[in-house]
Amino acid sequence: MLVWMAAAAMVVLNHIPEATMAAARNGFVSTVQRNGWFYYMVSGYAMNTTGEFNSTIAPSMCVCRRRCDVTPSCRAVSMIPLAAGEPEGQTECRTSTLPGLLSEKVNRPWLEASEGALHVLRADAGDQKLPLYEDGLYYNRPAQERTWEAAGCPLAVALTPAQLEILKAELEQLPPSAGSIMYVGLRRDASGPPVWDMNSGTRPYTLDSDMIEDTLPETEPAVFHLQKDANTTEYKFVASDGSTPRHVLCQRNHLKLVF
Repeated sequence: MLVWMAAAAMVVLNHIPEATMAAARNGFVSTVQRNGWFYYMVSGYAMNTTGEFNSTIAPSMCVCRRRCDVTPSCRAVSMIPLAAGEPEGQTECRTSTLPGLLSEKVNRPWLEASEGALHVLRADAGDQKLPLYEDGLYYNRPAQERTWEAAGCPLAVALTPAQLEILKAELEQLPPSAGSIMYVGLRRDASGPPVWDMNSGTRPYTLDSDMIEDTLPETEPAVFHLQKDANTTEYKFVASDGSTPRHVLCQRNHLKLVF
């Protein structure tokens, strides 16, 4: 599907004669510069939150994209091919005026997985950084060590085994002086099970015990860091009160993907 969507993206752009572009790609996310504007193209995702877009039917993906191009207030467009049996080439065209200011990443429309869809998002000048990993999220490790509560950013979570491997890869890049210890967004209250702290809410900790060792306490409130044992080279989540400054791993969802 990703190969087809990449080709579809090029078709949409190439049907606009005045377009000049430079594109880069990482997994299902591409970046394009065209006529002085910057765009992200996200394959297999579309806007699907009520109130964040308007929906019409277009005869093709190209026409849908042009509708957004000629509307100054249009910030994003999702193109969703209609189901089999509908007129060939017809596309549901979802357009959005969000965010009002291109630099306001937090106000971008939410994107949900949608088979065959292509989402095009206008970005602020120079905002063309591709996600490093295949989950579409953005990671960074501040140089300064911080306590868990004072991390100053959304701490990284691992909702899937693939994201756990990303956390391990980031831990491996710490300097030896860091002691292979890094705070992540895992915590638990005294009254409940361990959860991933998503800032706006929580998600259950569901990693199988055979994926990673842990010292998740059964009753005490705690926060956790990811640690690699120097002797066994095993990774594990270790509980603490979070008051000791350590390296932290930040994780930002700039593309507003729904998992």
